[in-house]
Amino acid sequence: MIQKLMCLFAILFLLFFLLTGFITQRIFEKQIVSNMETSFSILIRDRAKSIEEHFRRLENLGNRSAHIIEKWVSRTPSEDELQEFGHKYQYIDGALRTNVNAFPSNDISAIFLSNLNEPNDEIRRIIIGTERYFEEYAKGTMPFVFNMYLITRHQLIRIYEKDWALEIEPDHDFTKDIFYYIADPEHSPDRTAQWTFPYYDSIWKHWMISLITPIYIHDQFFGIVGHDYILDTLYDEILNQKYFNTGYGFIFDVNRNIIVHPGHLKKLQETADMGTQLRFSDLGDKEFARAIREIVENGSPKQLVSIKEFHENGKLNYLFACKLDLVNWYFGIVVPNDEVVEMLSEFRKSFFVGAIVVSLILFLGVVLIIWVYVVSPITALTKVTKEVRKGNLGKKVAVKAHDEIGELGVSFNEMTGKLARTLEDLKNDISERKQAEEALRKSEENYKQLYEETMKAEEVYRSLLHTSADAILMYDLDGKVRYLSPAFTTLFGWTLEELKGQSLQFLPESEKKESMAGIMGIIEYGKAIQGFETKRYAKSGRLINVSMSGSRFNDDKGNPAGILVLIRDTSERTKLEAQLQQSQKMEAIGMLAGGVAHDLNNILGGLVSYPELLLLQLPRDSPLRKSILTIQKSGEKAAAVVQDLLTLARRGVVVTEVVNLNDVIAQYLKSPEYEKLQSYHAGVITETHLEKIILNISGSPIHLSKTIMNLVSNAAEAMPEGGTLTVSTENRYIDRPIRGYDDVKEGDYVVLTVSDTGTGISPDDMGKIFEPFYTKKKMGRSGTGLGMAVVWGTVKDHKGYIHAQSTEGKGTTFTLYFPITREKLPEDKSHLAIGSYSGDGESILVIDDVEEQRKIASGMLEELGYSVVSVSSGEEAVEYLKTNKVDLLVLDMIMDPGMDGLDTYRKILEIHPGQKAIIASGFSETNRAKEVMRLGAGDYIRKPFLLEKIGIAVKKELEK
Repeated sequence: MIQKLMCLFAILFLLFFLLTGFITQRIFEKQIVSNMETSFSILIRDRAKSIEEHFRRLENLGNRSAHIIEKWVSRTPSEDELQEFGHKYQYIDGALRTNVNAFPSNDISAIFLSNLNEPNDEIRRIIIGTERYFEEYAKGTMPFVFNMYLITRHQLIRIYEKDWALEIEPDHDFTKDIFYYIADPEHSPDRTAQWTFPYYDSIWKHWMISLITPIYIHDQFFGIVGHDYILDTLYDEILNQKYFNTGYGFIFDVNRNIIVHPGHLKKLQETADMGTQLRFSDLGDKEFARAIREIVENGSPKQLVSIKEFHENGKLNYLFACKLDLVNWYFGIVVPNDEVVEMLSEFRKSFFVGAIVVSLILFLGVVLIIWVYVVSPITALTKVTKEVRKGNLGKKVAVKAHDEIGELGVSFNEMTGKLARTLEDLKNDISERKQAEEALRKSEENYKQLYEETMKAEEVYRSLLHTSADAILMYDLDGKVRYLSPAFTTLFGWTLEELKGQSLQFLPESEKKESMAGIMGIIEYGKAIQGFETKRYAKSGRLINVSMSGSRFNDDKGNPAGILVLIRDTSERTKLEAQLQQSQKMEAIGMLAGGVAHDLNNILGGLVSYPELLLLQLPRDSPLRKSILTIQKSGEKAAAVVQDLLTLARRGVVVTEVVNLNDVIAQYLKSPEYEKLQSYHAGVITETHLEKIILNISGSPIHLSKTIMNLVSNAAEAMPEGGTLTVSTENRYIDRPIRGYDDVKEGDYVVLTVSDTGTGISPDDMGKIFEPFYTKKKMGRSGTGLGMAVVWGTVKDHKGYIHAQSTEGKGTTFTLYFPITREKLPEDKSHLAIGSYSGDGESILVIDDVEEQRKIASGMLEELGYSVVSVSSGEEAVEYLKTNKVDLLVLDMIMDPGMDGLDTYRKILEIHPGQKAIIASGFSETNRAKEVMRLGAGDYIRKPFLLEKIGIAVKKELEK
């Protein structure tokens, strides 16, 4: 027995020795690989920095080329250079080309300019400038690059190569080439240099890569300068280094295109087409391509080294890769595994030789012991076991010893006897159980499949109902609620717990007849309804505009079981449609009012301007002064009505200045107009609640004052029996949009509130209050019926919002929101004496298509001491200025027929660059008027003319 234990111990020792040796080997291998990975990680990061510095030097070279081109192109060519231009360049076959014979040096640049009829001054300047650049700078650049070229937005191309043989059609569009496309500001807004993908150039028979640098002159995109680099040269400069015996370096991008690779430089060298690219998959090694793809997809960040294994030609290789600080490029090193782990292989060989020798000696000793005491008895037992396995249960084991193996033989013989007796019983039982188990298994699989399909269908159904934006309602055929969706609860307020099994009472009486007809059609005939516009009550009593669609559904037997209804809230859509109709109505009326106002302004010019001239010429004791003043006041009142029409049309001249709304309110409450209003409404008490430190707004004091006057007047009219009229102001920050008559956006506002305790406005009238000429006031006291329309137009001109609330019998509140400004109020200006804005004989040309306006403007300017000439059209003005000069133009913006103010001023600037002008019109500053001012015109004065305003504007422009 002891010998047997020793054999067993020997076996266990052998196994332990082998296991320990294996573990030791793996530890040494991992340490060697770890050291190798660390060394290569440091090496690849150092090489990556060196490569990045090399490409940065190339990019700096491109930027320097762009700066020098900008310098030369921006300069003005000399007369000698201009005269020499025609000698050096020829117009041939629809394009400007280089006259090669005109250049003494062989190292000249080819030039090609397509689609050009005749070179203008700008083209000459560009060609001369780029020629000087190529002469002075390109010679110092060429040792670093293979080729240089310039492409501009003028279809100009220069190439630093005399023997450039590329044939270009005259209508060729260079701006659509990839070299121009990638640097165009639309595709490269950051204005940085761009690298192209590597490509095969079939002209020069080289694999190349190009650096494209954009050129900007005076902040405008001018073109690109390109530098071509041969990849063979690039590889020799930065990557021609071996790692171990056959390892190599390469560069690739995030799209797995090869930038530089030794296999790439030779592959398809002579057969590739122009522009051919090559991916790693083209190299024919799938595992290598897979390793590259995994590195790119894992997004190895800069300075972190990725390590992958792959097989190439049946050999294991290591791939080390690190992302460069370039345009999504990577630097990689491939090292064969057998070279990297050469020391590891030697160690493994020595270790295994020693382990095998020791293991063999131990194994032979253990085998001998086991053979005598274990193997021989067990072999006999195995033979009997095979017979029993064949079904011969009568076979017995010969027992020769009484040790553990002998007792095992006795037990085995007893076991086979018992097995023989029970075998027959087991055969019957097993057959029956198999049949039962198979039937049970099939039943369970069918049930499980049915259960899973049912749960999936129920989940989809529940998700559809709960996530629908429309409210969903399910009835049975008796009108009892079976289901409400969450959207229904959100819209109407009722929950499923409140209404399940009950009738839903939310149908208005006015909608009952038509709605019940649709419901009966669904129940009796299965006729679905879609987009039925109606109204329904919410739980709160609010009446909601909705669109309903409904259909009947059946039970599992195909019998009608209930109705499914989808309800969509259309309140917002209805409101938006009403606002659109209102805006269209106001726009149409505004266009009509604007046209009328334009004609009235010209007519009123005499009533406002001539009295002012007559008053200057009459002595102060003249009996005519009172009558003339009456005419002037009447004209000014008529002009105010015209101004209301212009405000209504939203075309009024809005003079924007910094305004304190409290000051405007205070001035109005002290005005004769307010005193007159109080005399009509003695029972109205006015209260003011003005915030002490109110912020300023930007706007027109006149329009704001008229807005306050109209709101106060309306409020007083609404209280015939007396009441309280409240005017208040406050600073308010709106942190979220407010929905009302207007939707007020977030921001800082000065809020004006005018409220009364009067009769209020009915809901039917509320939608009409801002319509022009709509009024319910008493004739003779209420003006023109434009009051609230003027209020609406003024608020919109000030980029503000208006909110109206009213309850019949309780009163009305108007809340106006004006955006604030952080600018300060201007200093108070005293009335100027006429001498401060008089002239000294300067010449002025008045351009206006209306004779009365020309006479009025001319008369006023002559009164102020200017020499005035007037013409009736833009065409006459241009003809006059071809032979004459004037110090200033007074230019009408709208002249019909013929050129308007903008077209006239453009023509005059071609004759007299820098011509001074001021603009005159009865309309506001349109886009065309603003364009005139951008071209150099000065102030904008509004008709009808006032002596002081036109005098100050003319004086200010002449003194610039």
